[in-house]
Amino acid sequence: MKYILITTLLMLLACGCTSLPPGDPPAGPIVASNSYLKTFTIQGANNYFITALTAYCLSELPAGTPVSICSASTTNLLPAIYPQHVFAATCQTAQLVATRKKQAAYLLEYNTSGTDPIHWEMRLIRLCDQHIVWSDRVAITSITQTIDQ
Repeated sequence: MKYILITTLLMLLACGCTSLPPGDPPAGPIVASNSYLKTFTIQGANNYFITALTAYCLSELPAGTPVSICSASTTNLLPAIYPQHVFAATCQTAQLVATRKKQAAYLLEYNTSGTDPIHWEMRLIRLCDQHIVWSDRVAITSITQTIDQ
């Protein structure tokens, strides 16, 4: 039994050393990176962010955690009501406390970029060490819808 195991290991070791072709590796990425954004209407993106952020907060943050919200940019292509709605719904469901930035332990930051489609990104940052603990990004096809309360 030992003989078979040792022989197999030696064969794998010898095969591994000779399986790479000689010479330098090719330039650039070997496999093309295709990062596909999730694409939604504004209402779908709003619902997606509520679900994703609430799921994170319920599993990682204790009830009563103080959280604040702000825009990461002065020029947002998205009306502020959408991120505010995500924030309010998450605070209500995960029992977080909405507060000013000075009293907050976490900051929910949002940003938009692009024009067609608009990319909406949200990040939850732990303020004591400025560590991003949760983030997500979606593409929005249309922002003409309103929020259903």
